[in-house]
Amino acid sequence: MFHVLGDGERDRFVAGLGSIVPSGGLYCVLGDARRDPRTAYGITPGELRRRFGEAGGWEVAFGYETVFERRYGTNPAYFLGVRRR
Repeated sequence: MFHVLGDGERDRFVAGLGSIVPSGGLYCVLGDARRDPRTAYGITPGELRRRFGEAGGWEVAFGYETVFERRYGTNPAYFLGVRRR
């Protein structure tokens, strides 16, 4: 649910993830694509590259455009994998 976290919460999440995911481990995220750059809701591949890159020791292994399917519709989304070095 990374795509619903606020800006500061995302930084804390990434920082804490390093203590859980072992070297070589993969964190996968499926989240709504950010539609409005003025809000924190949603994700972009660029944001994940930046956040995990700034944290150090991570690299985006893959990223795909997809859809997030819900009971009453679909939203554009991204599915990304971030590997810990």
